[in-house]
Amino acid sequence: MLTAFLGTIVQTIGYRGKETAAFQTWIEKIERAVSEKMVPTLAQNNMMLPGQVYRDQGIKNNFTLAKISNFNSLIALSQEHRTPVYDLTRQQLKQTGKVLENNQQKQEEFRQTFSDLADKIIALSSESSTYAVSA
Repeated sequence: MLTAFLGTIVQTIGYRGKETAAFQTWIEKIERAVSEKMVPTLAQNNMMLPGQVYRDQGIKNNFTLAKISNFNSLIALSQEHRTPVYDLTRQQLKQTGKVLENNQQKQEEFRQTFSDLADKIIALSSESSTYAVSA
């Protein structure tokens, strides 16, 4: 069976969904190294899917599948309550007003980010089995 590189996942640390300049610099270095060094080596060893497969999933030449923002206190609450971030209740959040609204928005963003990522991985994995070579 073919082993294929699907892409990278980057956790962004920033303020209001934007990476800080320092983190953006590192993210760009990682993406450049992946596209300029890692991918060509993998391609030489037949460990990449056809380019169109990545493009069909909206994956650019940096091969970043997702940028996942820092969900701050939601992760800790999720672990404390042994509940997925997107399923935390108002009672578990123990917040009111604008703080509650902001965290509920973050919960939806979390759900959407991971749902989109899962869809990409499933689609890419399905494609990789299409291109699998049996001995």
